[in-house]
Amino acid sequence: MADVLFILVRTPVQEVYGGEKSTIATANGLRAKGFRSSFLVTARDQLLPLLDEAELPYELVEVPDPIAGIRAATWRGRAAKLRDLFLLNRAVYRQVRDDGVRVVHAAAVPGFFSSWLGGKLAGAQVVFHVRTASRDQKMRWPEELAILLSDRTITVSRSLREQLLGSGHRLLRPILGPKLQAIYNGFDFHEIDAFRAAEPRAACRASTGPGAERVSVLLVGSVFVDKGQLRFIERVLPRVVAQVPTLRVTCLGGVKDEAYEAACRAALARLGLTDHFVFGGYLPQQEVYRWYQGADFAVLPSEREGLPRCGVEAHAFGLPMAATAVVGTVEAVKHGETGFLVPNDRIEELAEPMIRLAKDAALRARMGAAAEAHVRANFSLERNVTEIAGVYRELTAAP
Repeated sequence: MADVLFILVRTPVQEVYGGEKSTIATANGLRAKGFRSSFLVTARDQLLPLLDEAELPYELVEVPDPIAGIRAATWRGRAAKLRDLFLLNRAVYRQVRDDGVRVVHAAAVPGFFSSWLGGKLAGAQVVFHVRTASRDQKMRWPEELAILLSDRTITVSRSLREQLLGSGHRLLRPILGPKLQAIYNGFDFHEIDAFRAAEPRAACRASTGPGAERVSVLLVGSVFVDKGQLRFIERVLPRVVAQVPTLRVTCLGGVKDEAYEAACRAALARLGLTDHFVFGGYLPQQEVYRWYQGADFAVLPSEREGLPRCGVEAHAFGLPMAATAVVGTVEAVKHGETGFLVPNDRIEELAEPMIRLAKDAALRARMGAAAEAHVRANFSLERNVTEIAGVYRELTAAP
């Protein structure tokens, strides 16, 4: 039996990133609120061991993302995608009917359209969860349609809600507005506190850092254009290294775009910066924590976000952050208090705050303390779970 069915349509990437981790954390937390959760997932990858570890039941329906590339596909390819959409909706229908599911909670456009029809036909309420801003920073028509069809749409930040509503069709805004609700992702700060107590900074620095004499900067995010590594390497890093020759940036995250990673490595070689920016690859959560614990500050040159997990986690470890002022990040990082924000279209301006943070340990300590207080007050798992449970109860209340 399950009260809530979470839908996660996976991409070909094997790794588990912030959105999926946040969903698992929410599902775990909902137990204390009286909700039983199960999952429907579409790939046999690294997500499944995490669900097993959390003792969260799941059904695996192995199909590729039925939405990705549908417009460019041949007629035969579109037919295959429609078949996959049918298979997923049929699986959702069966789970809702057989397990007494009251709420289908679908992440992103692929998850929503893979589950809406099956969920509604079986009598469930369907929640659409938007975790990332669109690449052009405007609401796309599939998102607009999903919001209209959903019983409630949750965004992971207020700025993401504002962007969606502000860029939607003006005639539809009175309809879309009441359906859109911002609920921050939740973070288990008890887990982070336990790690910090057990793993002293000096030990983490020795095992991960570039040495006591160097400035260690952390960039956590998968390697592809959205995270902005290439433009950071070309337009920011040379100036920072000229002023702080001891600086080294470590990028942790799996590769989503191999050509993009190759371009980043070529740029580093061309600029003579291979010793100042290294790729650490995808690491388990506890190892990422070790890097946070050993770093001096964090940087995030993203072109788009929803609510950056790394921004909240870095702050929870007492690290200030220099970042682009994109949706979500503007709420995770408070400019001038917990870090520095620069306009997304002027990324070269990241150099100045990075130089300041690298040269001023007292500034890092002051901003780091403010950063911890900020994220703990706004992004707790308890707050996230309480607000989502409230949505479920409202949607499923008897008339």
